[in-house]
Amino acid sequence: MKKNILGVIIIISTLLGCSQDVDNNIQNKVDKQADIILEAIEKKNEDLLKSVLSDNALSSEDLDKGVDYCFEIFQGKQIELEKKGCPVHDLFDSGKQTKWVDGAYIVKTDAGKVYFLDFQYWLISEDNAEYLGINTFKISEYTSEIVDGYISADAYGKNGIFNPTWDK
Repeated sequence: MKKNILGVIIIISTLLGCSQDVDNNIQNKVDKQADIILEAIEKKNEDLLKSVLSDNALSSEDLDKGVDYCFEIFQGKQIELEKKGCPVHDLFDSGKQTKWVDGAYIVKTDAGKVYFLDFQYWLISEDNAEYLGINTFKISEYTSEIVDGYISADAYGKNGIFNPTWDK
């Protein structure tokens, strides 16, 4: 009996450890996406920026406006990246899984600028493969007022890269 209980405890401990690895794995993937976005913006490399976008985002009508906006607004090179939260959404509907992460970061540059980057990174979309990758993202200058009046990228209900026309 004691061996059975010990075996159950070992199995549960192993499973809990695995779930922590999965969480770390997801976080590493999200952090990597943020790094690629920021590298692409710093280098003004449109191809690299588009390489992380979902097919859905790539087909947005105003994608070029979003790319131009990112390249225009961002000054300097990243010197600090602070994670502000990356909640995971994992849904099952009619036996199909959809899983995405909302990445949120404060970015400081060597030009003395501070930005807020947020995005939706879709890991699994069994119904809509065109959503896989970064489906929508927004980068904007960060101020203390942004906390109260900030509109996240996913709140616009659009795919692609934020540009100021989304606010109209």
